[in-house]
Amino acid sequence: MLEYGLVLGAIFLIVFAMLQLLGRNTNTSLCSGAKAFYHTCGTFTNFTAQSGATVHPRSLYVSGNAIFYSEEAATPPKIGEMTLTGGSVAEWTLPAPNGAVTSMTIGPDKNLWYTEWCSGCAKIGRITLSAGTVAEYTFGAPVQPESIRAGPDGNLWFTLATDDAIDKISTAGASLSAPTRYQIHTPAVPDTITDPVATSLMLGRDGSWYFVEAAKNKIGRMSMTGTMTGEWNTPNGPFSLTQTNDGNFWFTEAGADKVAVMDGTTHGVTEYSVPGAGGWLWSLVQGGDNDVYVVDPNERKVLQYTLSGTRTDFTDSADDFCLNISVADDHNIWCTGYSGGALVRLS
Repeated sequence: MLEYGLVLGAIFLIVFAMLQLLGRNTNTSLCSGAKAFYHTCGTFTNFTAQSGATVHPRSLYVSGNAIFYSEEAATPPKIGEMTLTGGSVAEWTLPAPNGAVTSMTIGPDKNLWYTEWCSGCAKIGRITLSAGTVAEYTFGAPVQPESIRAGPDGNLWFTLATDDAIDKISTAGASLSAPTRYQIHTPAVPDTITDPVATSLMLGRDGSWYFVEAAKNKIGRMSMTGTMTGEWNTPNGPFSLTQTNDGNFWFTEAGADKVAVMDGTTHGVTEYSVPGAGGWLWSLVQGGDNDVYVVDPNERKVLQYTLSGTRTDFTDSADDFCLNISVADDHNIWCTGYSGGALVRLS
């Protein structure tokens, strides 16, 4: 009987220890040692961008041990690479002197691809990481590519902010200059660059593309064959979108100072107000602890939400503000410190 009790006690202690390690807990003891791996403790570390503190890092993409970021105010514009410990790896100068990188992704060919706005043109760029070379491809029409992602079909897909469409290209061949275009609406509903139609492209758990239609107060879904398969209304204009591991969709409503979640089954929407955000709620991501992290540039904060909607605020003492946010393989949260010219790590 004694041995049986000891076995049960040992099992209880093991289960308790695992829950403490893997589960979310507000106990500050989780912020040290191995227990901190899945737990965000609110420690900010700022790493200055390679070209200095005045370049305004904006776009962000994290892949493995590499953090890629755009330097918007550099002349000419640049893309930099940094390690998860803040070490500088490389920096590439882009051909377009007035270009602005809007998003980045690692393509099926293992190279870095990006979308770029420039005066009177639209471009897709590729950095061949093994050689350090940069190539850009211009489309015939001055559309505005916005959000680019690698698809499971071996192609690259990206939204067109002003053309009510999503384009598809391969990583080589003629399609680089002549992409396959899939209209979101028929007839097309073009819009202006300040009030875009399709942005924030993401691959859903069902293998479909999801995106926001900011000017239309909608979230849309497109199949891998380019067919629209769903469109749902949102209370306000959605801006940044992510799907959490419970199947729901979290998004920011920048102009309404709200964070919202759309049920993945019923498509009902729950909103959480963020007073003081000043219309600047930008991007969001789900962290390794399952919580959702949202940048609030106006208040120099990163907001942490549990999936049930409980919120915790973290403020960067360096008075920097983040624009784009991502999660790294080490479960730390990274964002581009636009005002301070830094890459910001929240651990």
